[in-house]
Amino acid sequence: MVRRNCLSPAWTLLKALSLSNSASNRSILLCTSHLPSIVKREMVVFVKDDKNLHLKKQEPVEKYPANPKYANSFGADYLHSDTYKRTYGDKYVWEGYRRNHKGAIPKLKTRPTCIKCSRFVTSNPCPVCRDSDLVIDYRNPELLKQFIDPFTRNVLHTFHTKVCQKVQRRIVTQTELAKLKGTLMYDVEEFMKFNS
Repeated sequence: MVRRNCLSPAWTLLKALSLSNSASNRSILLCTSHLPSIVKREMVVFVKDDKNLHLKKQEPVEKYPANPKYANSFGADYLHSDTYKRTYGDKYVWEGYRRNHKGAIPKLKTRPTCIKCSRFVTSNPCPVCRDSDLVIDYRNPELLKQFIDPFTRNVLHTFHTKVCQKVQRRIVTQTELAKLKGTLMYDVEEFMKFNS
């Protein structure tokens, strides 16, 4: 009997081969009977400062602490450091990240959060949650600019940036705060004329 929740691509191939009655397919079935144990998912590795960080599910966040020398500048100094340039190069923070998703087409909404009770929920956290030195703050406008569309000046959707919903809400609130405080430039759409 086949359980529905354990279907993998290799298992569906075996099921399709077992439905046919020819002798040649039975020999293929015998040869490929070990496929489900061989087919495994690749482990996601985040390379930061030439070190491979194997982030695991239910692992405490304190295992990967933030560098204390970037704490006073709210992460702005980290964007100019050699560590950041070796890790990301000239690309955006979210550019080289690949989401894990079921099926061929990813869902429009990303996961609600990557960290719960100071532990990782997943082994593949979003680009901001996996790097503890990235601080989403209105005093760090260079990082906020990476999440803003240069043409419309709106915050990019999570489908493009691939960050979790909790980080996306923080990005939206901090960009609005940065516009109010004057750390982030924005275009005024229309001037209102008042009678004087």
